[in-house]
Amino acid sequence: MENKKKLRWNYLVDKKFQMKYVMVTLVFMFLIGAMCGYVTYHTLWTQLGEKLALVYPQARLVSILNVVKIKLAIQLILLVPVVILVSVFLSHRVVGPISKIKKHMKKLIEKDFSNGLYLRKTDEFRDLAELINKSTDSIKQSLAKVKESVDKIISLSENAALQDNEKKALQQEIESLDNILSEFKIG
Repeated sequence: MENKKKLRWNYLVDKKFQMKYVMVTLVFMFLIGAMCGYVTYHTLWTQLGEKLALVYPQARLVSILNVVKIKLAIQLILLVPVVILVSVFLSHRVVGPISKIKKHMKKLIEKDFSNGLYLRKTDEFRDLAELINKSTDSIKQSLAKVKESVDKIISLSENAALQDNEKKALQQEIESLDNILSEFKIG
């Protein structure tokens, strides 16, 4: 199941999903940043406000307060690009494998069992990819058995005059084919 180390350079695999993930992350970042800033800001100024009022004139205290507000806002805004990059990178670890799984499943729907599904060591859903590969292998083995039985039936039926032993052999191959096909659950 191991594949050569393959880097994925296109980090925006499913742009709609990943941008939604980025926006949710940004909203939470702003909410948490605003709450932490407010709690820190409010706590500091309620505790130190009266004591600082005795040392600084009120106008100076207000200007200090405004500088602190602006610095907090700037720091929060400077975190936005970092949060965007981290959230795109993290969402890529989920969306990339899901995209590969979707493409592989479409191939299976088109009855193309020629390739397996391989994910990188660092990708999520490796266990799901292994299950898909195992089920695909099982289907391929069953289809090979069906093909083998069909070939035997064809070769037996090519004889125009079937004798009793050939009829029995043909009947056995048909039953074998029926047993193999009954392994598949339909509907």
